[in-house]
Parts: sequence; C-alpha cells; structure tokens
Amino acid sequence: MVANNPCSPDSKRWVQFGLLSSHSRLHGSDTYRVPWEFDDESSVILSKFTRLKNRLEPYLTTLSIDGVVDQGHPLMRATFLEFPEDPVAWLVDRQYMLGDALLVAPVFDSAEVEYYVPAGDWVNILTGQGVKGPGFTNETHSFQTLPLLLRQNHGLIVGREGHSVLDKITDPSKGFTVVISRSSSKDFTVTSTLRGGSRLVVSVSVTRSQITVDINSGYAGDLKWDVLLIGNGIGLDATDAKPKVANGKSLTFDL
Repeated sequence: MVANNPCSPDSKRWVQFGLLSSHSRLHGSDTYRVPWEFDDESSVILSKFTRLKNRLEPYLTTLSIDGVVDQGHPLMRATFLEFPEDPVAWLVDRQYMLGDALLVAPVFDSAEVEYYVPAGDWVNILTGQGVKGPGFTNETHSFQTLPLLLRQNHGLIVGREGHSVLDKITDPSKGFTVVISRSSSKDFTVTSTLRGGSRLVVSVSVTRSQITVDINSGYAGDLKWDVLLIGNGIGLDATDAKPKVANGKSLTFDL
C-alpha cells in the first residue's frame, strides 16, 4: 500500500509499516519511488527500518518455517489470534501481531497513535519504554519510531547490527543477539531454525533478582552471541544499549 502523494509524510509511515511485514518492496507505476528523490529524512527512515528488518530475519525466517509452513499460522496475524480470550482483541483492526512475540501498531497520522495492549508488561524494542496492559494507550512518535512491543515472557533471536538476509547467525564473524525484557516474570524458551535444519534453543530462567540465559543447539561449531536486556528506556535505538557478550553457553544478569 502507498500514500496518494509519495512525497507526503504518510509515505514515511508506510515505509515503517511495509518493512514490518512478511514481504517488503518499493515500487511505483508512473512515478519514480526512491527515497533520495523525496528528501534526506526519507532516506534515513528507509535505511533504519531496512536494517531493523534485516536484524529481525532470524525471527521472521523461523516463524515462516515453523509457523506458516508447518502449522498454517499467518506471519502477520490479528491480535485476537494470540489473545482469543480477550474480547477487545477481537475488535481492534489498526494493529497486528508480527508472530507471537511482537505487537505492531502502525502510525497512520503524522505523529499520534492509539492502540490496545492485551494483559501483561510490554516493552517497545526500539525505545525501551514499557506499556502495561490490558488497555488502550495514546502515544506520539517521530518518523524514527512506532509502537513495536515485545510481549512479556517472550524473546527474540535477532542478527547483530549489520546483519543481512544472506548472513548466517552461526557464522563466527556474525553471531546473534537474544533480546529479552526486564519485565520477564517466568521461565520461557525462544527457538530459531538454523539453515541446514538444526535448531537453536534459548532457555530463559527468571528469579526475583536474576535472569539466566542458556543456549543449546544441534549446530556443531561454537556460537557467537550476546544478550540485550531491554526496558527502563533501553531499547535497540539507545546509544547506551550495550549487549552483554556471552563466553560459553550461559549468561546471567542481576536485576
């Protein structure tokens, strides 16, 4: 989908929305649609959200193989498919779940957005800001952000900064990052399907004062990985977001 005027602020919002979906492509019919033809900000926004989608590739690929192909679950799914017991989730139609772990609420106006969060403590993976559900919330977002929330007691296995869709997270020069929330309140696991068919399983154990992350994989080589604990204003966009690098197959954080 595109805005009627490709140079309008709406186009910058459509880029955010389009790159947080299963398939993304810039194209036009009778107009030339490349960001640098519009303004410098358009190029910056497209670059940022393209890099973000590239980093999400391990998560999206696993969802596609394990969910879409094996189980018939849509990659982009209505909120009620993850929260069928929540009557409000059946009514909202301007947001969606990207897999089981991420809630996306596209900004359709220039800055303001209202969206619904089901029960739990959610964290925006870009800004690190928390949102507590259930309930509606109103926010103001620049073109650099939008509501992109990590569900409580879920995690993401993503590529490191600079990851491309052609990279393997098992590559010793690349590796991966496990993104988890400070609001985690119980044990959970996160899985990723590696190229070649082997599985990577990340187990997260939560106590009142610590979070421990363990990895287990059928991959024979050593894995290069780190963990980013988001929340309290620390997200992927934060300049002081420093992932803790693992040495071995286990890593513990004090809360």
